[in-house]
Amino acid sequence: MPRNSGLGAVDLFGDSLKATFDLKLFAVPAIGIALGIIAAIIALLCCVPFVIVGILSMGFLPAAITFFAIAVAVFIAVIIISSAIIAGFYYKSVDEYLRTKEISIEKNIQSAFGRWKTITGVIVIQSLVHLAIAAVTLGPAAVLLIGYFISVTPKIAELSAANNGSTAALLPLLMPVITIVGTAVAALTLISFLVSPLLFLWLPAAALGNKPAFRSMSDGYGAGKAKYKRNLGAIFLAGIVGAVVLMAQIFDPTVIIGFLLTLWAELLSMVIAVKAYNDGA
Repeated sequence: MPRNSGLGAVDLFGDSLKATFDLKLFAVPAIGIALGIIAAIIALLCCVPFVIVGILSMGFLPAAITFFAIAVAVFIAVIIISSAIIAGFYYKSVDEYLRTKEISIEKNIQSAFGRWKTITGVIVIQSLVHLAIAAVTLGPAAVLLIGYFISVTPKIAELSAANNGSTAALLPLLMPVITIVGTAVAALTLISFLVSPLLFLWLPAAALGNKPAFRSMSDGYGAGKAKYKRNLGAIFLAGIVGAVVLMAQIFDPTVIIGFLLTLWAELLSMVIAVKAYNDGA
């Protein structure tokens, strides 16, 4: 039987919001930060041998560049794998808390380690999907901008010479650029928002299920599609919270308050995802 059956968008968001007010749940992001620091240290230590060899190989530039490139690749690989493990811990711990009001730290870390290959695969593929959406959305805008700048370059040079470099005369020529960029960003935001219910349950499915990456993505996609409108509404409400948190960060002179609010908003999104997955699984 699915848990949280029958939740609407407001109910899903409200129940998730209420859950985040339990301070015990804040142990999850706190441990996540500690794991992230450990992961960063491990990533740097893994890079050190290649960096040292690269420095020693500076007399032969191709070899030095190769070792530095390997160091960067190792760092990125360790960070991605570590992110997968931390995400697995996050989702597993949130799921356990919602069911039992308890968090088994060691057990959930072990579970995340056991699922790291699946979660890493899902993270990579999900990132590629987002990049593809961005490319399809922003690509036409980039082509338009290139063509526009090619066509107006002589005019810009002429106006600059006639007005001694004054930017005021160039503003009319920049308006199409602002329009194109603004439209492209708005389109990307809208498309990403509309697609998000189909993607945001991939990671919960990978972390909480016992299936390979592609099957986990299929299950997450199916759960998201089954209650698309409900999930879209909950994501929209979470987005409003995120926007408020962002404004608080901008105007927070202490930085600490903004940081804590960011952790809370991230935790809220995790709870929403787990509740939505359990309701649709």
